[in-house]
Amino acid sequence: MKRFITSLKIFVAVLLLFAITPIVATAEETNDQYLTFEKATDIVTNEDIENYKALSEEDIIDQKTAISEGYDEGDVLSKEDTLFLLTQAVVERQEQNEEISTKGIKSSKSFTVSKKKYGTKVTVKGTMYQNIAFLAGTSSYRGNIIATRNSGKLKQVSLKTYHDSFGIIGWGGGFPSIGKVYGGKVSHKKVANAKKYAMDKTHRYNSIIPAYTTMWTKASVVTKSNNAYDVASKTWSKWH
Repeated sequence: MKRFITSLKIFVAVLLLFAITPIVATAEETNDQYLTFEKATDIVTNEDIENYKALSEEDIIDQKTAISEGYDEGDVLSKEDTLFLLTQAVVERQEQNEEISTKGIKSSKSFTVSKKKYGTKVTVKGTMYQNIAFLAGTSSYRGNIIATRNSGKLKQVSLKTYHDSFGIIGWGGGFPSIGKVYGGKVSHKKVANAKKYAMDKTHRYNSIIPAYTTMWTKASVVTKSNNAYDVASKTWSKWH
């Protein structure tokens, strides 16, 4: 089984080597079809964008968590998760107004987010970093995060900064197949009614041509009365 998974990862990596080159179109597709993440977002409609924006914060956090934690490297996303990821890419890119990078890049994104719930208030503030290798090599990401208990009593807080990279591995019937190239996180849990909960961790990994990377941070809060909720940053989307 391990040998099969390893072979699958190698197969996906080889396919991703051609992610920046044109492919021969099928009879159902146009001749200018390209195997790129940017092209894949063309399937996103205005209705998809409106449906995404209508989701509650909890729904978005749940689906982001499912994509970050529910797939192994080499897995192909479901059609539902593919559409969510592509729609999120369009919305986040519109908000961030980011250009596509054509080389390895080192960048960072700071954020502050707060939530009041169950008689408590928690503010999460920090900076996410990523250093993505050009084509292939060693990439890294870092989460430097502080959660502050503004009011109420807490039992514990778990901090997680997720980093995922994706690539297009196929295109059929007018719908792209998206593969997970890498998925990981840095995390820290503190069990205490503390004033602050802090994490500063870095992780390095071997990467190969990520077309699109995402990072986001979540603080999972448990109150003294055992109620739970999440405080999460927006997704930081990066095109390569």
